[in-house]
Amino acid sequence: MVTKTASTRTATFTVRQVLILLIGWLIPGAAHWRLGRKGEAVVIFLVINLMFVYGLFLGSAVHRFNAADPVRSLLAKGAQMGSGFVYFLAQWVAPQLERWPDGPIRRFAARFAFGQGDHVHVWAEKGHTFTLTAGLLNILMLLRVYDYLSHESSSPSEGQTGSSTESLDLGDERADEGKETA
Repeated sequence: MVTKTASTRTATFTVRQVLILLIGWLIPGAAHWRLGRKGEAVVIFLVINLMFVYGLFLGSAVHRFNAADPVRSLLAKGAQMGSGFVYFLAQWVAPQLERWPDGPIRRFAARFAFGQGDHVHVWAEKGHTFTLTAGLLNILMLLRVYDYLSHESSSPSEGQTGSSTESLDLGDERADEGKETA
């Protein structure tokens, strides 16, 4: 006799859930804001964007595809793109700095080699680490939202109980309901 286990649930996503994930990628913390976790959303937004911009001011390059080293280039570009809109903004702003008139903003940005990838600068490698970490952190936060949305979209069938980790990690009422039925 073959029996089905409780772990064979499948998640189907609605357009709303996909849009929440997409907006959460473009604007770090927006998905958490939409799910009602406003404190976490503000912290995520500030941390990811400030880490990325700080990394650029330390001398990290805004990555573009390099045919000479395609694997490293794609991984670095993908990690930075994980930061969302701030990556695309920096990709546009970095080349524009050369065209700006001489003023305090240009001198400040030139002093720190904003987005130009000045590897002679002592802090460039640390800046590179900041920009990559910011993007990967946003991807990690999106995976958290994805997990929450997948638990939201697949409700347990009768006789199954929610696990105790769902109630701790997700603040889910389903785990409490499962305990009452057991």
